[in-house]
Amino acid sequence: MKTLKGALIILAIVLMCFVIWTAVDFFFFYDSDTTTAKEENSSGITAPKPAPELAFREVDSIRRTAAHDTLVVTGSGETGYSFLIFFNATERGKLFIRVFDLNENKELSANRFGETNGVSTGEPDSCMKLFTLKSNIREGVPGKYFPARFELWFKPFQSGKAVKVNEVEYLVDGMGR
Repeated sequence: MKTLKGALIILAIVLMCFVIWTAVDFFFFYDSDTTTAKEENSSGITAPKPAPELAFREVDSIRRTAAHDTLVVTGSGETGYSFLIFFNATERGKLFIRVFDLNENKELSANRFGETNGVSTGEPDSCMKLFTLKSNIREGVPGKYFPARFELWFKPFQSGKAVKVNEVEYLVDGMGR
């Protein structure tokens, strides 16, 4: 009887902790501004904010409907940005991202992006593959959004000449320093 009573007390404590944790998470960390809806910042440039994250179902849906060389950005300045790259490599090479502030056309966090932080495509084949990268934007302040252009580049190992294959614009925030 004492064992059952002790187990019920522990279960009640765990349940209370879960309810409190869920409430705190919702009221203090839920950001209703973090949407993919288009918004306008102070510069007048309109672009979507990256989705906080994508579920497997959403990634699979994008994969099935993606055009050739698709770039999807998720995340935020505080947690870092993830890059989902759907790419059909016709030759071996490296994919990498470059980021620019649209207000000043200035490259952002060049040491965190670019060729040195890319991903190898491996052997070419006829299928579109998913590649992922993750990084932070140092410039900016968490919660203060500004327009940025994310460029997807491919550098074939054979020729060594990098080619821009796609670009997308998002409203992003930095991680601060």
